[in-house]
Amino acid sequence: VPVATLAQPSSISGQKAQIAQLQYVVNAINYQADAAVNNYDGAMWRLQTAKQQITQNTAAIASSTKQLDVSQGVLATRMRELYATPEPNAVQLLLSSGNITAVVDTVTLVQHIGNEDGAVVAGVRGSLTHLQQARVGLLVAKKTATTQVAAAAQQRTKVIGLLHQQQQVLSSAQASL
Repeated sequence: VPVATLAQPSSISGQKAQIAQLQYVVNAINYQADAAVNNYDGAMWRLQTAKQQITQNTAAIASSTKQLDVSQGVLATRMRELYATPEPNAVQLLLSSGNITAVVDTVTLVQHIGNEDGAVVAGVRGSLTHLQQARVGLLVAKKTATTQVAAAAQQRTKVIGLLHQQQQVLSSAQASL
């Protein structure tokens, strides 16, 4: 009987050591799984951000394209008008009107039209700049989205693998106990 009593503490301490080792392995797997889940969550957040940027840039491209089309239409009409009826110079205006006030009014009107044409050209330049920036932003956001989809898939696979590994460790421990 004393031999059996001596063997039991030894086997109990051995089982406690095995349980401690098993707990260490399970904790290590849980730590890795938590890190992988956090990485997955981060990738999904960055993916959502990229999707929002894609939506915003797509809308900006549509808006800039529409504004550009309008501005180009205005410029095309103005160019046709200038080609069909060139602007008279001050001498021609004075001779045709015979009134200096009418000449000043006409010159002022021509300057105003010129300023409007300049504003339209500036609008075209601005639309082209916004369009280019939105297109670059769209490409960057699409690349980010693609990268984050891959990163999320990789982390998901890692989590599944770790959970499977944890299940194997627990099954192995259960079988040996």
